[in-house]
Amino acid sequence: MLEDIAPKAVIDIPDIGLYQRFNRPPLVVRVDAFGQPITIITAHLKSKRAFFLRDESGNLLEDMDDPNIRVRAKLRSLCMRAAEAASIRMSIIERLRHTREPLILLGDMNDVTGSVTTQLMAETGEVNYDKGMRDVALFDAARIQARYGWMKDVAYTHIYQGMPEVIDQLFVSEEFLPDSKFSLGQVERVDYFNDHLKWDYADRVIDHGIIRAKIKLND
Repeated sequence: MLEDIAPKAVIDIPDIGLYQRFNRPPLVVRVDAFGQPITIITAHLKSKRAFFLRDESGNLLEDMDDPNIRVRAKLRSLCMRAAEAASIRMSIIERLRHTREPLILLGDMNDVTGSVTTQLMAETGEVNYDKGMRDVALFDAARIQARYGWMKDVAYTHIYQGMPEVIDQLFVSEEFLPDSKFSLGQVERVDYFNDHLKWDYADRVIDHGIIRAKIKLND
């Protein structure tokens, strides 16, 4: 479990101070899949919901209707999410650098795949400029799946302010890229179970969709 924010990822949150511990600590497990060890990291980053200051009893100390205060409260949330993402990224680099053991990152990232905070953890785009980054970069399982074509238009895991979006994601390391010389397997398909998100809010068992990836190890 990662409880403390990595020292180099600690930042000063406006009006709060240093953000040094995860609100929801990521779990880190190492599993044995048919003899192949795989590290799995779960994440549930700070939401985009505005973080307003409260006293010890939970009473608001700020005017939620003031648009300028609302912006500052959203800035706090963004800073928290960024610190968490950066800390997870540093842990990923430590576990992937110069190794051939695959890693999977999954969970509720509370922002879309291409967002700054999500890409802070994955750094997928850096591979376009430096192929050596493949060693520590992560890749969106939904985009590299063998059956990507017929899934791309139905993917969403959450409805935010009336708009469907994918904020629950699953990333894999280079070892699950079929074109990698270090490939140990590939992502065959990624499925999204989200029909319940169309129900009335009061009837939903959960307000997130479920994402499932089928990964096949090489023979």
